[in-house]
Amino acid sequence: MALLWAGFVVLALGAMVFVLWPVLRQMVGPVSGEGGPARGRSNVELYRQHVDELAQAHERGDIDADQFQQLKLEADRALLEDSAPQTDTGAAPARGRWARANTGLVVTALAVPLATVWLYFQLGASEDWAIEQMALENRRQSLMDQHTGKEPDRERVQALVTRLQQRLAAQPDNLQNWFLLARTALELQDYDAATTAYRAIIERDPSASRVMAELAQTLFLAADNRITPEVERLVAQTLNLDPNNDMALGLAGIAAFHRAEYQTAIDFWQRALARLAPDAPSAMALTGGIGRARQLLVAGAAEPGAEVAPAAAGSAGEPGLQVKLNVSLGKQITTRAEQVVFVYARAWQGPKMPLAIARFPVADLPREVVLDESMAMAPGMTLASFPQLELVARLSQSGQPAPQPGDWQATRGPVSAAELSGAVELVIDTQIP
Repeated sequence: MALLWAGFVVLALGAMVFVLWPVLRQMVGPVSGEGGPARGRSNVELYRQHVDELAQAHERGDIDADQFQQLKLEADRALLEDSAPQTDTGAAPARGRWARANTGLVVTALAVPLATVWLYFQLGASEDWAIEQMALENRRQSLMDQHTGKEPDRERVQALVTRLQQRLAAQPDNLQNWFLLARTALELQDYDAATTAYRAIIERDPSASRVMAELAQTLFLAADNRITPEVERLVAQTLNLDPNNDMALGLAGIAAFHRAEYQTAIDFWQRALARLAPDAPSAMALTGGIGRARQLLVAGAAEPGAEVAPAAAGSAGEPGLQVKLNVSLGKQITTRAEQVVFVYARAWQGPKMPLAIARFPVADLPREVVLDESMAMAPGMTLASFPQLELVARLSQSGQPAPQPGDWQATRGPVSAAELSGAVELVIDTQIP
């Protein structure tokens, strides 16, 4: 921003010099037609040269004495006229016009940069630039929070959401801001706001396949990780526009898996896997899903439409990796009978979707909770799919698993599988601002 304003100042000064150049010339020297010391000296020198020439002509006999006197008298008169102040009736109006012209030039020189600044703030992208800087800072802080195991600052993220919504109310056709709003709302798990933003983009650009896939994923998460008819429709539209969209391929695989079409699920996930880096968290989740689908395909474990544990590890019915937690409530916390507690595990660095989750009334605290891979909410998204986990226990004020201001919680992480041999203590005593 400093470079932008420095460039603006340089250009404004150049424009002012260009506009004020006639005034500057007037300040340095007189304009044509006006008297001055330099012109007076020139007239005297010319007069003397002319008189000398007349004297020489008289001496040579080219003119007589009367002619010499007459011509000298005319030269004297001309010198007096040229040296006298300009008091004729046309001089004053000319000077007045010049003064008014100078005033107009000065006003123009000042008005041009001021008008430019005003137009920039009214019609330019200064607010968009400020939002972009705010988003970059939010991203930087969120990464720091993630590395230190802290929950993102909801007030900071909400401030960015609010500013984006205000800007889009004035400039609703800015697709970049709609996309940023959707991504930022997802940080807050505000699926309604994210869905609205994605729909606004698709309305203006129906061929935005990546946005369409992200909308499908958002609706999938909002529906408690279920494939709804709208999700399937969006996935089909996305793959029609972009057959290699990894997000849509992943969702298509999940839909096929839940229909017990395991080979179809494997085909979709392998195509998605080919688009991802091997160490990407989603790649590890897809690999786990492919392994599970192959087990069920070989075993013939389910008929189409049957209920299955889609991400269970090991043989069918086995819980696989387990996480035992002793969850209790801080002494300073008062509760209401209708409040509920959510206990879940999620990837330490990866998707924020819970890998396993339990829900129970607050009256059950203190309580031992066991999370295992049979609780997985999507194929390949199991406790064993990620090398490190974050464990969360949250007393919800609203009854929703998404964190809200005023909720009380406890977190622990990163935790590796080697650290899960015994029960993990979680005391809910930290309030979300």
